Amino acid sequence: MCIRDRYWPGMITPQTRSSEIVSSLDLFPTLSALANLPLPDRVYDGRDMSDVLLDKGASKHQFLWFYNGADPDGPHAARYGQYKAHWKTGPGLGGCTGCKQLVYDPPLLFDIEQDPSEAYPLTENGTIPSDPVISAVLQALKKGKADEMGKMVYGKLVAPPDGPGEGKDKYGICCDRSKGCDCNGKPSNEK
Repeated sequence: MCIRDRYWPGMITPQTRSSEIVSSLDLFPTLSALANLPLPDRVYDGRDMSDVLLDKGASKHQFLWFYNGADPDGPHAARYGQYKAHWKTGPGLGGCTGCKQLVYDPPLLFDIEQDPSEAYPLTENGTIPSDPVISAVLQALKKGKADEMGKMVYGKLVAPPDGPGEGKDKYGICCDRSKGCDCNGKPSNEK
């Protein structure tokens, strides 16, 4: 994370960098904390990272998990300190004809401080590394993934009950309910 002095003079040290693990999921909890607003009562994947932003502490993420949909095998990748692990890789967002998802055990492991493009894995598929540091990182990732899988609940989402004026056939994109959710023409600014 790189922060310049024009964003918050007097609060953030100008021209500083941090290699702490932070995610866009952390924006809502962080901004809420900085504004002294309580978070609604529910589970959040993001954490309050105001200590990282204000250079007062470390990331609250031990691991940052990367999912690719509701895969019952769990996360496809994870950040852990300076490392990133990939249990599964695929053709990416653009896809490609004939490309297949690949599974790795142990996961592909990269030192993203030394190799930010993730071009040179520290592990090979199916090979247990002899380096004790890499072995310890893989053990921590294995335990962390097992803990994450123990907490994750897969299944059908259950929507909260409908509120006043809501219900079947009453939802729509660009919906002005007073006009029957007609989205033709310019958007209405009327209340």
